[in-house]
Amino acid sequence: MRLYLSPLRLYLSPLRLYLSPLRLYLSPLRLYLSPLRLYLSPLREQRVTFERHPPLPRRAHAKPQRAQHWSKIMRLKVIACEVVARELYWCAARARQAIDITLQPQGLHDNSDVCRTTLQQLVDAAGPDRYDAVLLGYGLCNNSLAGVRAATIPLVIPRAHDCITLLLGSKERYAKLFAEHPGTYWFSSGWVECREKRGEQIEPRQNSGLGPLYRGTDFSQMVAKYGEENAKYLAEFMSHWEDHYTRGTLIEFDFAAHLGLAEKVRKICDEKKWEFTGVPGDLSLLQAGLDGEWDAGQFLVAQPGQSVRPCYDDTILATGPGACEGQGA
Repeated sequence: MRLYLSPLRLYLSPLRLYLSPLRLYLSPLRLYLSPLRLYLSPLREQRVTFERHPPLPRRAHAKPQRAQHWSKIMRLKVIACEVVARELYWCAARARQAIDITLQPQGLHDNSDVCRTTLQQLVDAAGPDRYDAVLLGYGLCNNSLAGVRAATIPLVIPRAHDCITLLLGSKERYAKLFAEHPGTYWFSSGWVECREKRGEQIEPRQNSGLGPLYRGTDFSQMVAKYGEENAKYLAEFMSHWEDHYTRGTLIEFDFAAHLGLAEKVRKICDEKKWEFTGVPGDLSLLQAGLDGEWDAGQFLVAQPGQSVRPCYDDTILATGPGACEGQGA
């Protein structure tokens, strides 16, 4: 046996010569690793001890209730006024649901009949093959929503008089600020931008008292269209409606700080001799709508076939006949 191993030893001898320098290089590494072994030893003991514990009960591994609630993503068709475009897109990027947004021109506010017809057509076009519900980014808005009917899927509307509520977070906060300063004209990024671009204009109703269209129209054209007496009334009204306001308030958001809105609104207020102020905006109501969190105190959910009607108390909106107060509509 020794005779057979002797040639093998001859072959291995050069290999030992090559490995000797490697051992010299590895020796310092062993010195560095020795303290690490000291640190790891207690951890190994702890791991072994932990593995001896019995497994946790199966219920302890269940998913949180909130995660289960959002396991199915809803598809929401959002129809909103362009005044809330920036705020709406900001919330949509964070929404827990799948959002499809259609914006309508701000000028629809000037004619509630046209606004109502337009919104109804858009609501009817949103079917269950693509969406689970329709969410309106509107308030009651001069009774524009009165009579709008849910088609084949639920129609969700925030309980708000107008879009200012959407930007302040709740109808309760809006009411509180209005009570403190009733002569406030509200500004937001959308109101400033729509005012500057003067987009699509809708012919106002003759008895609405609305419509920036009249301000830039020659008086003779108004006489030809509405008669001299009506033209005088309109000119008088549009000349003095701003007298009821004493201050302009900008609803501010951090993501719009770079737009220079404060300077623009301050200039408008200076021209009208109004006091200028700013208040922090709150998008919690708008975000809740896009997340599908439709608390009955903040949202009206009209089921297919139900029509919306105005409600002259804190609920603002309801469906069907009867008194508004306390209704679950």
